[in-house]
Amino acid sequence: MISETYFCSHYSSVWRSLTPSMEDCVRRYNLSEYDREWPPLPSLSDPRRRGLINEAAFIFFCENNGRSRDQIAAQFADFIEDAFKKAATFLQLQPHAAQALEKREAMALAGRMDTFFSASKSGGGPLLVSPEFYGCGILGSCRGDVIKGDTLFEIKAGDRTFRSIDFRQILTYASLRYAHDKYIFPKIGIFNPRTGVSIVVKTSDFSHDVSGLDPHELFERVLSALSANLVSD
Repeated sequence: MISETYFCSHYSSVWRSLTPSMEDCVRRYNLSEYDREWPPLPSLSDPRRRGLINEAAFIFFCENNGRSRDQIAAQFADFIEDAFKKAATFLQLQPHAAQALEKREAMALAGRMDTFFSASKSGGGPLLVSPEFYGCGILGSCRGDVIKGDTLFEIKAGDRTFRSIDFRQILTYASLRYAHDKYIFPKIGIFNPRTGVSIVVKTSDFSHDVSGLDPHELFERVLSALSANLVSD
């Protein structure tokens, strides 16, 4: 069994066959078809620690979803320290105490996530963090980032524009959900709290743009690829 990130990064020839127009589509998104939510977040942290900070911010956001502001304030030191410990474990890093500026940066990122997903712009309906998706074929079960109402979101907090691999990942999650109950998310989105930009598109439009297929046909092909005897590039 492989992870969804491995599938998205090591099977380029499969993805080129499935989504031949992906690169052009993502380039267009990055040039003009995005929404500016905030200015880029300034950072004084060590770039080598950014992955840890990003993961800690997401964990803090997920675990404090639904808690009152008073409860978070009362136990803030414990909550943020726990988030960094869990992030280090998840990333298989040696434990290392987070510096005050790293904690502030993680909190700023988590705050942007909370504000974005609390706003009507991200869609109506309930918020589900870290949703689980059943595996299929060579791909084991995995967890996505956020479902807000009828929209499946991926969160990327790198200091960069969006990449094809980001959309491959969200397409993989959408396909796994389709395999489970034939449900097609009406919209998909990606949000970057560090650069302050978001993209939300109709799934049908995205599918047609990257593959020339409707979502049903594209998801079926992704699932067929997962069930085939694939060899990574």
